[in-house]
Formats: sequence, structure tokens, C-alpha cells
Amino acid sequence: MNRRRYQFQGTFGLGGRTTYYVKKLLTINIAIFVLQLFILLFFGERGAHLFNQTFGFAPDLFLKKYYLWQPLTYMFLHGSIMHLIFNMFALWMFGPEIEKYLGSKKFLTYYLVCGVGAVFFHFLAHLNSINNSISPQNQAIVVGASGAIFGLFGAHAYYFGNRMWMLIFPPIPVKARTLVIIMCIIELYYVLTQPGSPIAHLAHLGGLIVGLFCLYFWIDRRKPPSIKNMLDKWRVKRLRKKFHVIRGSDVELNDDDYKWN
Repeated sequence: MNRRRYQFQGTFGLGGRTTYYVKKLLTINIAIFVLQLFILLFFGERGAHLFNQTFGFAPDLFLKKYYLWQPLTYMFLHGSIMHLIFNMFALWMFGPEIEKYLGSKKFLTYYLVCGVGAVFFHFLAHLNSINNSISPQNQAIVVGASGAIFGLFGAHAYYFGNRMWMLIFPPIPVKARTLVIIMCIIELYYVLTQPGSPIAHLAHLGGLIVGLFCLYFWIDRRKPPSIKNMLDKWRVKRLRKKFHVIRGSDVELNDDDYKWN
């Protein structure tokens, strides 16, 4: 039963052909990075900083000057060529299969929601610096699609969690779900041990958390478990410990064990 429709173009990608919105997102991200390079070349570092401050996510400008477009535009800017390559490679690798599974429109919505949700995790974590009136020039500007990409990682683990991946180092096979859990642990470690890191690790976790929340409650339309259901499951689990179930194949019965009426 093909319950999800999708558009596709191209002939490459992990999930088969490069899908419609994956191709559009790749094109937009690369084009904007080229624009960033031109601005740096012709207007210098000051012009590049002004551009990033306007369209990246600057918490102070977003809150006090109402730059309300920043939670959306920041994910199309990147800080370096390696930053761009990593994110676009991950989008090309994981995006097509997820777009085919969800459908093109839902995929695009999911991608953008993960990116916006990721930066709001970062925003909430930096409210203290905003309230302390730290100047916008001294505040870190968030750029990059990493939050949305981590949302794709979460979707891959959610729908294809038992798929095996071969690590480069160490060269061992690992389930996709296990690999994503390891990535989350690493990101959480950096959040707790390097709060001043130039990498927005909390935004990465935020994109994945928001993505899983959307998949569970919006796309799959599952209802949150009620207290009654949770108590019922706990009672059943408790009762199972009091009984020892013996399958018929585990016991051999003699003729004396049968009673005839």
C-alpha cells in the first residue's frame, strides 16, 4: 500500500534518487553560501558580519528588535565550507529516503520545524545573557542547518532504526538507532562540559528532540499515554512476575498425568 506520494529528480543519494525538496534545499544552501562569499569578498568582514547578524540567529536582535525571520533564515547560512559540506552531505544521504517515506510537503515542513525548534532550544539557554544586557556584537550568532539535519537523523532512527551501519573507526556494524543514541550522548556531554563552545550542541539536541516529538504526535498521530494506561501496564508487568508460564512443548506428560471422566 503506497500511502505516501513524493516527487523526485536526479539519480543519486542513499535513499535512491535525489528527491524534489532535497534538491531544492541543496541548491538554496549552496547558493546562499556563495552569496556569503561574495559579500565577504566585496564588503569585507564588517559586511559579512552584518549579513550574518541580520539573517543568522542573534538572540538579542530577535527578542528586542523583533528580527522574527531569523529562526527560519539562520538555517540557510553557514560559517565555513566544511560546515556546509557536512550538512549538505548529511541532507543528501538521509533526506531522500525520509522525503519518500513522509511525502514531499510533510518532509519540507518537518525539516523546517526541526530547524526552528533547534534554535529555540539555544534561545532558551541564552536568555540569561540577553537579560544581562550583553551587547549584540559580543553574542554568538547561530548559523547552519545542523539542527534540521539532526532532525533527519532522528527520523532515520525512528523509521529505519534496525538498519545496520558500518563505522569507519572502529570498523564494527551498528544499528542506526544505536548510532543516533551515541551521537545524542556525545552532544549532551559537550553541552554539560563545554557551555561556551562555538558549536551550538544544545541546538543539535533540540532539533532531534523536536523532530521525534513531531513524528510521534503529528505525523504518526499517536496519543500521549494516559495515567490509567500507564498504571494498567505496570499492574500487568507486576502480575507477570507472579506466574511461570510453561509451554506445552517444554513438558512431557505421562499416561498417569491424564485424568479421564
